Amino acid sequence: MESKRVLSFHYVDYIVFSVTLVVSIIIGVYYAFTGGRQRTTEEYLVGNRQMSVLPVAISLMVSFESAIMMIGVPAEVYMYGFIWIWGEVGLLIADLISIKLIVPLIHPLPITSVYEYLELRFKSHSVRLLGTALGILIAVSINNSR
Repeated sequence: MESKRVLSFHYVDYIVFSVTLVVSIIIGVYYAFTGGRQRTTEEYLVGNRQMSVLPVAISLMVSFESAIMMIGVPAEVYMYGFIWIWGEVGLLIADLISIKLIVPLIHPLPITSVYEYLELRFKSHSVRLLGTALGILIAVSINNSR
């Protein structure tokens, strides 16, 4: 009969974890009290529309990447083969089309989300709520399929 090995933190792990947590809390508290440079909703959500391409690109990448994905993608490629890449090619094509069609339409507008655009375009809060609900359902279904 095999004995099960119980994994536990070593004291160094506790130190690294604690330092990371404390530094994160200090940064949050500091910016909560100083207010940072973000005084309005516009500054907070869209960087006052003054950000260069690099920080925006990094922000978008980080919002789509996750630790689970970093672990899951190699496992998925291992299980199902490299055919997984065709889904990524499809996403690349969709992104390129969005860059040429959607971004030029929405970027100049004084809005912070595509759902706000739906409300302005169709003059209906219900359409905005429907779009939001569909966006949530799509995100949930994508996360559950991976």
